[in-house]
Amino acid sequence: MSAPILTPADSVLVVDDEQFCRQIVGRILRELGNPEIVFAKNGSEAIAAMMAPGADFRIIVSDFNMPVKNGLDLLKTIRTSTSFIRHDIPFVMLTGLADRAVVGAAMALDTDSFVVKPVSKAALESRINRALSEPRDLKHPKAYNEVDITEASSGLLSHDPIGQARKPDPKAPPAPANGQRMTLNAVKPGSILAQEIRGPGGELLLACGVELSPRLLARLKDLTTLKMPIDSVWVQT
Repeated sequence: MSAPILTPADSVLVVDDEQFCRQIVGRILRELGNPEIVFAKNGSEAIAAMMAPGADFRIIVSDFNMPVKNGLDLLKTIRTSTSFIRHDIPFVMLTGLADRAVVGAAMALDTDSFVVKPVSKAALESRINRALSEPRDLKHPKAYNEVDITEASSGLLSHDPIGQARKPDPKAPPAPANGQRMTLNAVKPGSILAQEIRGPGGELLLACGVELSPRLLARLKDLTTLKMPIDSVWVQT
């Protein structure tokens, strides 16, 4: 029998404005190793919990769409932190199918994984295990200041249908001269994107020239659960 991915010595922060979802995630976490669980209803409560004396969370499981301070605000606050909050805390983002337009911003802020709602034990277990076991390749906190979350956040707070931010360009971009189209499963870590990747609403997910680390490749595969399958990409040859 493999060792549990979490233990009673670990502390996990669960952030969601829906009590039912907090209860479901809490129950799953207890089954995965019975860690100490701290609950927050929004990003503001989560930040207060992280700044409390002695707080040391091993991982955060947070929803996107919350009032007061949403999941993107919370993630950006963490990633840009240089003092009171660890900027490298593993972060698993809970999403609904209507949240697809914010996926690009979450990826730019280096969320570790996505889990689609309603949350299943198998999905949450696999994403937490990956977030805690894979090498991290985070940037310096200052780099995350440039990530613009204004448009996505305004859609969340106004309850606009942000999953349909705008129609994608009907014209497929031309094949890059220095690229080769490969299935996602065939792409090797360290490959360089030769063409940007956009979501179904036209939102930018990854820019041309980005190095595809193991974590980025895993996150692209996660998008299948959000009905955003990335079957193939262009990589530099």
